[in-house]
Amino acid sequence: MTFHHVPSIRCELHVQIIDTAMAMGGKQHHQPELAGEIRLPLRKYIDQKDHDEWHVVPQTLKQALVEAKSREVPARLHLVIRFTHAKTLVLTRELARAAKLRQDLLAQRRAFVQKQIARVLAVLDTKPHSTTKTNP
Repeated sequence: MTFHHVPSIRCELHVQIIDTAMAMGGKQHHQPELAGEIRLPLRKYIDQKDHDEWHVVPQTLKQALVEAKSREVPARLHLVIRFTHAKTLVLTRELARAAKLRQDLLAQRRAFVQKQIARVLAVLDTKPHSTTKTNP
């Protein structure tokens, strides 16, 4: 069998939620159990935009059979996807470097101004004060 053309790639993100502390008859047992799973097609995230979504995780078959009624509040999955491009990383680093350089230059300028003010004040303090004596 030869494949000449594969039309597209189908890829999914398969999320399984595992419950490690299930209460059974008042006791805790620590055997991991599948609490829910969801499959998300990755093709919808190819637009390279940020996504902030909530997905309801359906009950497993075991939960549906064991529990008499469905849960009032189903499990939910909060999915946040952020794309950071290389240009953004480089520009952010350059901006941080420029901000640090600006802070350093401002500190040098403040130090220079304070030094000059201290020098001028020292010169003014060393000059003899001209006091005019008034004769009564």
